[in-house]
Amino acid sequence: MHPFFSSVAHMAKELNKAGADGLVLFNRFYQPDINLDTLEVEPNVILSTPFAMRLPLRWIAILYGRQMLTLLQQAGIYTAEDVIKMIMQELK
Repeated sequence: MHPFFSSVAHMAKELNKAGADGLVLFNRFYQPDINLDTLEVEPNVILSTPFAMRLPLRWIAILYGRQMLTLLQQAGIYTAEDVIKMIMQELK
């Protein structure tokens, strides 16, 4: 799921009602670039940074306990402290 829905919580609820058992917050979408010299579309993969964890962390905290969904986060975890922060979301 991506964070660009006008209501992430409503979309999560609708996906849950439609049968989803879990959501990955938030998938990074492939965003190619155009090489101006060759006028070709080229991959421009930018790996996640530690700051990429903040948005999913926020939404997992908001959504936790509101739907019967497993909530996963897939970017920005670089340290043991980051892992602890994500586990804490499940324990609250």
